[in-house]
Amino acid sequence: MAKRYDLAEVLRAGAGKSPEEKYKVHRPLLLQQSLDRFREAYLRRHETGERAAYVEAIGALTGVLLHLEEPLAMSDEEPAYMWLCDLGRHLEDLDSGIVPPTLNCAERIKGLPTVEWMKRLWVVGAIELLHATGMTLEVAARQAILGYQLQEVSEEEALSWRKEFRKGHVKNREAAECYEEYVATIRRGDTQELQRSVAILLRSWGYLAAYPQNTGE
Repeated sequence: MAKRYDLAEVLRAGAGKSPEEKYKVHRPLLLQQSLDRFREAYLRRHETGERAAYVEAIGALTGVLLHLEEPLAMSDEEPAYMWLCDLGRHLEDLDSGIVPPTLNCAERIKGLPTVEWMKRLWVVGAIELLHATGMTLEVAARQAILGYQLQEVSEEEALSWRKEFRKGHVKNREAAECYEEYVATIRRGDTQELQRSVAILLRSWGYLAAYPQNTGE
């Protein structure tokens, strides 16, 4: 576990030092606070709204960039730093009804955004992996839905996503390419490698339960 810095200890350590020396003492705490702010933005996104959470996260990341150890730290006058700050401002402008050119598009089409396709990909990838180890598709879909806590998604819907990916009907480039790479990795893996991948998957879901070893489509 990463070390946590105590404010009182940091203040005591910096007492009586020059501003430069004091900053060196305080820097790890400032970095820690920026990272905490970043995580908090993610955790509170359902309360604040996704856009406001992104704005807060960007602000937190600028703090991380400022308080990294030398020579990695950036200045708040660096063009790259200001460029990231501008992204937060662009997102805030949307709340006022102003669409910055960066976030505008010449032509809009109907379709799922990449974020949604990637969420579907994770579900489908889990189904493919579990199925490759002997689980039926229905049980694999059920496990994926439970693991990713998608109570609003049925087994039939999850398996329909799998059909779309398998038949090459997914037009989102990133999701389609990631699926092909993931399936190729599964096909190359031996039994032990697949079991290790399943263990990692289950651990990411927060449990290491035994799962049924059923076969068949």
